[in-house]
Amino acid sequence: MTLDFDTFVRLLTIYNKEKKKLDYFDPFPAQEYMMNVLKNYDKVIVLKARQLGISTLIRSWFFYQSYYDVEPRSYGVIAHTKDASVNIASMDKTFHGNLPLQMQKNIFKNNVSEMVFEDSKASLRSFTASSKGGTRSFQLDGVHLSEFAFYEDQDEFLSTMMATIGANQIIIESTPNEMGDKFYKLIMENLAAEDPEWKVVFFPWYMHPNYKTRVPPTFELRKEEEIIKDEHDLTDEQIYWRRKQIATLGKDKFYREYPATVQEAFRSSGTPYFSPESLEAIEPMPNPRGDLKTYSNVDFNHDYVMGVDVSAGVGKDYNAFSIVDCQTRQVVCQYWSNRVTPVKFAEIIWAEGLKWNNAKVIVEANNVGQVVLWKLKEWRYPKLWKNKKGKFFYTNNHTRPVLFENLKDYIEDELLFSLNIEVIKQLEMIQYDKGKPVHPRNGHDDIVISLALAYYVIKDLPFEYETSIGNMYLEEWKKVKKTKMSKRSLPWNVRGGDGKGGYK
Repeated sequence: MTLDFDTFVRLLTIYNKEKKKLDYFDPFPAQEYMMNVLKNYDKVIVLKARQLGISTLIRSWFFYQSYYDVEPRSYGVIAHTKDASVNIASMDKTFHGNLPLQMQKNIFKNNVSEMVFEDSKASLRSFTASSKGGTRSFQLDGVHLSEFAFYEDQDEFLSTMMATIGANQIIIESTPNEMGDKFYKLIMENLAAEDPEWKVVFFPWYMHPNYKTRVPPTFELRKEEEIIKDEHDLTDEQIYWRRKQIATLGKDKFYREYPATVQEAFRSSGTPYFSPESLEAIEPMPNPRGDLKTYSNVDFNHDYVMGVDVSAGVGKDYNAFSIVDCQTRQVVCQYWSNRVTPVKFAEIIWAEGLKWNNAKVIVEANNVGQVVLWKLKEWRYPKLWKNKKGKFFYTNNHTRPVLFENLKDYIEDELLFSLNIEVIKQLEMIQYDKGKPVHPRNGHDDIVISLALAYYVIKDLPFEYETSIGNMYLEEWKKVKKTKMSKRSLPWNVRGGDGKGGYK
């Protein structure tokens, strides 16, 4: 009688790290979800937090396949190191040796890298990714690429493996390593695709039932933790576990090993453009539902600037704008959507611009930005930004670094007090590449561009505002900026301590 996989897996024994002994396999939710994926998809990519038992579950799946096979098929696992290969292969022996006696089959061949069943000659094999040509000498009928992100040459290895595996099942599984590697590109390309070639599965750290710690009586949630708790529906015990892990590992390493989102998994790869310490100083605000996010009320005694980044609105890049209060220098409203056409986006800009006291609008004029500008001019929008030569703004190799450097100055001078948590995440993803700020492949920087455009206009405004703070220099401002008074009124004439007026 052939048992179904759900029943069979519960007859297997694994090493229980909590009990420090062998125990029956009792899958928890992440593993149960993975069981259904394995039964329904032939090309699977798994991005995961550490110690979720996903590689063990995948190994049990191929053991099950070979155990009930009636043909001499071969099922392989490729590990990134020799020790990992040996450890994974040892699971096969544990699985088989601890089955009920009446279910234990005769073994034809059994060594450190191979187990062959006597009746069918079906086999389980293990290799290391660094072995030369190890998988080319025979056909594999199913393969598990474990910790794929740590292979030396992912592109070449995967090309060879795809030729070897043919139409059979291939499971790629790994914790993250580097933004921009083959593992990263496969994930981002298939997440963005309308008809993906690979099934992408992500397992965040909080799916592990043991990742929680009893909270002390004095425990209080921090602002960031309140948002994260609400966003992922976590308990205080999970948040406290997270806090303790960050204290031990540091934030970057925690995000890499225990990500809560795909973006977090890769955020610590490469060299960040914006200082992580400066971004952490920004108070994260929740992300309101809907495309339009309003953070404060209109003050008709204030002026506003709207930075606009335009896309085609066809489900990929986003149409985005950010509105900044010219007096407080804080973001008051934002919009982003990849579902509206440029013409519809122009209507939204027109309506919101008028609402915010006829905000001055700067539109990135590249490509479809011309459509938005054409409509705004046709509707006679009262305040469209132009430079001293009467030209609209174009992003190119010269102006893009200026945009980002100006925004970077605002952030690293800690003049932005709070931002939408999704905007902070997008800022965290911007990396240096050959000395230039770039967003990750298949990532987005649309809302960052809109933000940078708004602050670019503020930088060049030639007039001053009287405020309750008066003529305070930048260093003096920094000392008191976190008070309630200072958060309300950043003066226009703050300028690096030179006292000449204007903001640079």
